[in-house]
Amino acid sequence: MSNNNQSEQNKTKFDYEKAKDELKQIVERLERENIGLQDSIVLFEQGAKLAKECQSFLDEAKKKIEQIKENSNSNGN
Repeated sequence: MSNNNQSEQNKTKFDYEKAKDELKQIVERLERENIGLQDSIVLFEQGAKLAKECQSFLDEAKKKIEQIKENSNSNGN
């Protein structure tokens, strides 16, 4: 694996982990704290964006896994 690929994978993992952790913190704040409506809406909007970002990371990972499986199946035949 090239250093560029490793760097890209580490960045993706970090970005996913960071987004997931931020989303978790937002959910915890919304559940625990007595936040006003306007602040709740802002947090909800931030959470929705982070959830979409996390889903994109997961979708991309799924595509990569499917490609790896297809390549290993075609090489094994």
